[in-house]
Amino acid sequence: MNQPNVSRSPWWRLGLGAILLLGGIRNLFFPDPNIPNELKPTNLSQMVGFVGISAVFCLAGAGLLIVGVRLLCQRPRN
Repeated sequence: MNQPNVSRSPWWRLGLGAILLLGGIRNLFFPDPNIPNELKPTNLSQMVGFVGISAVFCLAGAGLLIVGVRLLCQRPRN
């Protein structure tokens, strides 16, 4: 009857947060040179949008990492 609470598991938060954060940082500083011309920004507003979305993904990844580490530290050790 006493089942573990799967939603409180920090490991998926740590994994997804690391992927989002590292992927956003990599794309921000080292963009892929093989992107087709149709997907490259053609004006300033598109560039700001791309950088803004990348920053949102980095912030979401950092938030997931912080929550995952806090949950990992709060777990009772058996």
